Amino acid sequence: MSGCQGEGVALSSPARAQISEAATRRNENRFFLIVALAWGVLFLGPYGRGPLEMDGMVYSALAKHMSESGNWRVPHYTHSAYDSYYQHPPLFLWLQASAFRLFGVSDRSARILPAMFALSTLTALFLWAGPWSGLLAGLFLLSSRLFVRFASDPFLDGPLAFWLVLGSFCFRRLERESLSVPALVGLAVGAAAAFLTKGLVALALPVSCGVYVCFSGQRRRLCARAMLAFGAALVPIVAWIAFAGGARYLRFYWEQSVSGRLTASSATDHFSPLVELVRSHWPWLPIYLWGLVRAWRGPMRLAIIESCVILAGFALTGHMYNYYLVPFFPFAALVAAGAFPLPAAATRRYAAAALGVLVLASAVSSFWLPFRVRPQSNDPIRLAAPEATRRCDAGRVREVLISDGLAERWLGLATVLWSTPWEATSVHLPIEASGNDQVLLSSPSEMPGSGWRYLSLDHAAPFRISTPIGASLCR
Repeated sequence: MSGCQGEGVALSSPARAQISEAATRRNENRFFLIVALAWGVLFLGPYGRGPLEMDGMVYSALAKHMSESGNWRVPHYTHSAYDSYYQHPPLFLWLQASAFRLFGVSDRSARILPAMFALSTLTALFLWAGPWSGLLAGLFLLSSRLFVRFASDPFLDGPLAFWLVLGSFCFRRLERESLSVPALVGLAVGAAAAFLTKGLVALALPVSCGVYVCFSGQRRRLCARAMLAFGAALVPIVAWIAFAGGARYLRFYWEQSVSGRLTASSATDHFSPLVELVRSHWPWLPIYLWGLVRAWRGPMRLAIIESCVILAGFALTGHMYNYYLVPFFPFAALVAAGAFPLPAAATRRYAAAALGVLVLASAVSSFWLPFRVRPQSNDPIRLAAPEATRRCDAGRVREVLISDGLAERWLGLATVLWSTPWEATSVHLPIEASGNDQVLLSSPSEMPGSGWRYLSLDHAAPFRISTPIGASLCR
């Protein structure tokens, strides 16, 4: 009778290498803590403080009105401009209004949702690229001054960037795996949410996926899966158009934002995206250009296509603001990270440790900076609006009139609508007082017109607050 004793099973070399690689990857997943710390410094630290920028105030004022009125179907700005606001689809406004109901209305609460979208974008980049390249891509993205500036404010472009990255990441998973329901759902959600955030800009996702399919060895299978996901994305879009005012948005968007742009721009306007990209002073731009060549055959091919499609779309219309580049930077960061070869495991650990120490030192020192990181505005209207709120009876004032000599129309409206509880109208002085429920904000050098009296203010104040004679609205 032969006896058998338990013996350790000798693993083959490929099996040992596979187990070692899996253990290394689990350990390197901790690299995300470095990215999260850098995000916390920039989005929750000193840079995430200070007044909102003008467009941030516009969208926050719309969300505030939506939250207070309970009218989630028709966004309202002010009766004198965009009583029904159909410039953009309402998804971000719905989410921001919900955030205001949870956290209250303030500059700080207005930045909570954008910060969460930025963190979600960084998470998607990390999952897409893997621990080492994901670490590089995250830090490259956070080193973009333009991205951090506008993604930390309640602009539409930060959420749009996340939805595009989410859709692209899930599309990549459809190619790499067997039919995956989560990946199909993620692609559909990304496509639908991108459109419901900023309209036709969301076409960058299906166009990029279509271009990618042309270079794929699995064209028929990948095309079928993408068509299924994009078909599902049409369901919420069609429901919004049919039942929630989307048809009016489409008409307005075509008339105001699309019609004429393809023909009215000069030839130089079509180069504006490249000009703005150079002006952004992104330090990794040369590496991105090198990555366009080096990373083409790797997992970053879709990121290359997406970044180029975004720039080409804005070049086609010839219409460009610098914050339009926000959705470009996550894909550009992936491409730049893909330009670097994967170093040895020991090198990755030491490099990650050095980067972690650097980020931690930056985090600690950021709270003792002798200067403000976010530029502060010196516009008098930013001082006048909160002063009027402090001195005037909120229940008795119906409307604030803003002199165009104190503030440019759109800045004045955005500031008053966001930082006060009242309606706002931009006016040209002199103007006659026409009611006992109005407050006038003007510059010290302007004569308001008949029927107004100044409130007593510091003579050095760069603004004046006036109320109708005989009306005790303010103290």
